[in-house]
Amino acid sequence: MARRLKFQALAPELIPVAEQVASFLMAHGFGIRADEFKVGFPHVPTIHCTRKPVVLLIEILDHVILGRVEEWVAYCGAVPTDMRLGLGMPEEAVPGHEEMTRLQDLGVGLYLVGRGRVRELLAPTDQGMHGAAAKLPILADLSRPVRELIGPVYEKIGRGDWREAFQEACQVFEDEARKYFKHWSKTTRIKVHRKVGPHTLSANKINHLTMGQLAQVFREIISPNQLDLIIGQTLDDVLGDRNLVMHKKRRARTEARLRRNWRAHFWKIVGALTAIHG
Repeated sequence: MARRLKFQALAPELIPVAEQVASFLMAHGFGIRADEFKVGFPHVPTIHCTRKPVVLLIEILDHVILGRVEEWVAYCGAVPTDMRLGLGMPEEAVPGHEEMTRLQDLGVGLYLVGRGRVRELLAPTDQGMHGAAAKLPILADLSRPVRELIGPVYEKIGRGDWREAFQEACQVFEDEARKYFKHWSKTTRIKVHRKVGPHTLSANKINHLTMGQLAQVFREIISPNQLDLIIGQTLDDVLGDRNLVMHKKRRARTEARLRRNWRAHFWKIVGALTAIHG
């Protein structure tokens, strides 16, 4: 199917490169269109790729045109959706060290074509979220227990996988909140309201609570202390968006909401983990 695409504006010698990159991306689940212009685009991308919620724009080049790349990066970073930029190039035109470093710093993908195959040398990142870690708590400033828990999440963010990072951060926090509730239930400090009076939940019962049910039992604690309230409130705050990213990730409304909220949730999660681990 990729070979039936018509690349009208491309030099003839680069058409096989475009066809192979298009085939590669189609095999990875992207819908493909050639030379599709939209109002606001600074240029006409060679290949326009969509795989909800991602839009990936590909420029097929025989050398890096840095000014053009930076224009695209500025545009992609300005739109309120997950838009990414990649370059497709012949293997013999591989960028030098400085250009490669610059592309990596900009979060631009790079696909090299040669010997009948396509290699993804650099993965394209969501430009609206590129550098997101700079707007989050500084990992090195957190306590060692929190760093060990949340460090892998920062690695995902650094690779541009912010949705998966948010989901993993929620899971880490849920696990720690569950351990906390079990510990203090075992000591009988934590008791919850029941019709028969104060009640201590068993470890087995706590293990089988969903995140929503865990948030509920935190609300039912008799005479909660400040840390109980912090954990319970954080569970309540992140629950709705955590459920969306797990169950309705591909919906446009989910994407818009997560893009607005996930960093604020992340600060709350780190704050609650810090409170738990001192």
